Amino acid sequence: MANHPKCFLRADWLDQKWLAAYPTHKLEELIFLSRHAAVSGQPSLTIHPIGNPGQPFAADEEVRAAHGGVPGRCVSPSPRMAPLFRQLYKAVQKAGLAEAFEVTMEATHHGPWLAHPSMFVEIGSKEEDWGREDAARVWADVLDQNLGLSAADGSSSSSSSSSSSSSNSSSSSKPVVVGVGGGHYTPKMNDLLRHREDVLLGHVLPSYCFNGSAEYWQRGVEEAIRATRAAYEGEEDRKDVKLCVYIDQKAFKSAPRQALVEYLEAKGISYGFKESELV
Repeated sequence: MANHPKCFLRADWLDQKWLAAYPTHKLEELIFLSRHAAVSGQPSLTIHPIGNPGQPFAADEEVRAAHGGVPGRCVSPSPRMAPLFRQLYKAVQKAGLAEAFEVTMEATHHGPWLAHPSMFVEIGSKEEDWGREDAARVWADVLDQNLGLSAADGSSSSSSSSSSSSSNSSSSSKPVVVGVGGGHYTPKMNDLLRHREDVLLGHVLPSYCFNGSAEYWQRGVEEAIRATRAAYEGEEDRKDVKLCVYIDQKAFKSAPRQALVEYLEAKGISYGFKESELV
């Protein structure tokens, strides 16, 4: 674990810099512990993958500086996201914090650019929430459990790597979902992850990623799928991951929804509108 004194959004290639500084270390994924800010001020504990699918590939430097990463590109998402969300949701309920903090996924929306699977885990959404020890303790316990940091003998456990490997090896029998449509805080995806213990998660593209031309949103969908496949397959050219695009049907009008369906069918990509269709 390391503390990064500068803005995470612009910490591009942080993983490569770490490996250059510590060449004998092994790096499997990056988890950014961060604070979350929202205009609503709703206290929340959030998780999200990293990338900029909602920005055009030719975005100017001012836009890039504001969001970090590479415009139009997605970093491979951590395969831990779905199980971590479910663990966090249950832990918040058990700790009696459900009325104080919302547990939610966020859509893919900012950098940095990295070569390893990554995700952000956050406490928000205003200054008085960032210092809440009860919320921080819940997050710490959930991460400790998920990463296998504590062992019975007090030594560091090896279950961190086994947990990641388990997610990868089991992906052939579990649907890996790329979410499409809906708001930034992805209520449809939240419901899916709570109701379907078998579902694993990739990138999530909110409705605002579809405001541009067909070429623009198609490239965003293609990039989200590419990065998600890379995370769960290990190699981008393998085809054995059971990937499915989960569409928020109510988020699209008829014509753009049909255009999206036709695009996915032409690419041979499975999709569904209901939880029961993700098999």
